Amino acid sequence: MRSILIVEDNLLTVSLIKDICVYSGFKVLVAQTCTEAKRILKNKKNFFTVIFMDMNLPDGIGFDLAIEIKKMKRYKRVLMILLTGESFIDSQYSKIQTVFSGIMQKPIDVSQVITFLTHIK
Repeated sequence: MRSILIVEDNLLTVSLIKDICVYSGFKVLVAQTCTEAKRILKNKKNFFTVIFMDMNLPDGIGFDLAIEIKKMKRYKRVLMILLTGESFIDSQYSKIQTVFSGIMQKPIDVSQVITFLTHIK
């Protein structure tokens, strides 16, 4: 079974994405902080196909955590989706694209999550 990690501190957003992922047949783990995400990712029993990553977390910046994750040999090719309520200017967007496979604006659009999951099955 493919696994997904959701790194997000907003419980409503977590619940929405998690429910869609589970319904679509994925195993899901959740981290609400950078520290918790790092602990989950270091556990060799876990391997994630997709990581949904919030930009602003209680103990750090999702973009910085994403860079750390991409440096891990086993996660070099993981699909990461940035979750954000922020707007980006072109220079920021190109920087984000170097790490993330896509961006989902908050509030999360259910159909966007379903479409994404359909393409990775």
